[in-house]
Amino acid sequence: MGGGSGGYHRPSGGGESGGDTGGSGQDEPDSVPAPGSGLEEETTGDQTDESDDSTDEPEETPDDSPPRGGGGGGAPVAGPGGDTDGAPEDDGSETGEEETPQDDNGEKEEIESPDDPVGDEGAEEEERTDPGTDDEHEEPNSGRDEQVDGQQDREEEQEGDQEDETDDEEDQEEDDNDDEDDEEEEDECLIAESALLHSPNPEPLGDATEGDICSVCLREQVVCVVDSQGRTIGAIAEPWIDTLKQCIEEGRQYRARILDIEGGKCEVRVTNKCLLNHNFNLYFINTAVQDQLHPELSLLVEATTEEVVVVMADGSRVGNVPDPWAELLSECIDEGKSYRAEVRDVTPDSCTVNIRNGSIDE
Repeated sequence: MGGGSGGYHRPSGGGESGGDTGGSGQDEPDSVPAPGSGLEEETTGDQTDESDDSTDEPEETPDDSPPRGGGGGGAPVAGPGGDTDGAPEDDGSETGEEETPQDDNGEKEEIESPDDPVGDEGAEEEERTDPGTDDEHEEPNSGRDEQVDGQQDREEEQEGDQEDETDDEEDQEEDDNDDEDDEEEEDECLIAESALLHSPNPEPLGDATEGDICSVCLREQVVCVVDSQGRTIGAIAEPWIDTLKQCIEEGRQYRARILDIEGGKCEVRVTNKCLLNHNFNLYFINTAVQDQLHPELSLLVEATTEEVVVVMADGSRVGNVPDPWAELLSECIDEGKSYRAEVRDVTPDSCTVNIRNGSIDE
C-alpha cells in the first residue's frame, strides 16, 4: 500500500542503518534535542563574553598550566546517566586575580612595582655598607699602617725619654743651685768687713802695730777686739754687729787684723778666723829648689811644732810663712783645716805665694 510512506518510520534495528530511509527523499521529522544542548549554547556565549572582557587585562599564563576548554564547545557534555548543571569550570578569571609567574625551577618570582624604590635603595645601601668589600680594600694597607704607627710610637717614646733626661739635668742644676744658695744662706756668718773701733783702750792700743792679728770675742754682750795678751783694744759697733754677735754665740770664730792706727783711732778688718786668701813673701828660701819654682806651681802648706812651711810635692821645703800668719795657720791646721799655696812670683832673692783654704787636689 502506498499510504504507509507518510508516517513515522522507526528503524527496526538499533545498529542497522535504514537504506530505505536514506534514499526515500523525505525529510525526517524534527528530532528531539539532546539534553542540555540549549544550555551549552548559552554557556558558550557567556564564556565568549567573559573571554572578551578578560582580554582587556593582560595576564600571564604559565606554560605548565592546564589547558582551557577549546573551540566553541566551552561546556562539557554529560554522558548518558551523568548529571551536569551546564556551568563552566571556575578558572579564576572571574575574580580578576593574576597568577604568580614561576621560574624554571618551579619557584615563585617576586614582582617589584616600578613605583617602589625600596629595592634599589636597599641594594645600594647594602653595597655601600658591605663590610667584606671594605675589609678586602683595607687589608693590603693594614700591615703598613701598623708599622707606621709603631714607628711613630717609638719616636714619641724616644722624644719623651730625651725630654725626661733634659728635665732630670735641669732638676739637677736646680738642685745644685739650691745647694749653693743654701751654702750662701749658711754663709751668713762669713764676714769680711772693715770697722773703726769704739772706745779704744789707750794702753793695749799703744802696744799694737799695723798688721797684728787679734781675736774677736763677745764680752758682756759687746763684741770686742782682744790682743794676744787678752786685753781689749776696742769694741765694734756697726750695723752688721748683730749678725756677728749671733754667729759668735753659735760658736763661730773671727779674727781682726789691724789696718791702721792714727790719733787714737784704730781701723780693723774682721773676717772668719781660719778663712784665708792672702799673699805672703816666704823667708828662709831653699836655694836648692829655687830653680824649680815658677809661677802657678802648686805647693803644700804644713805645720810643725815650731813653724809653718811651704813644701813641694816631694816634700822638699821651699820656705817659711812669716808671723803672725804662721801662728794663725798653725792653730787652724791643728783644728783640721787644710791650705794650699801657689807661686805668684820668683826672683833670685824672694818667692811670693798665695795661701788659701783647700787641699792641692782641689
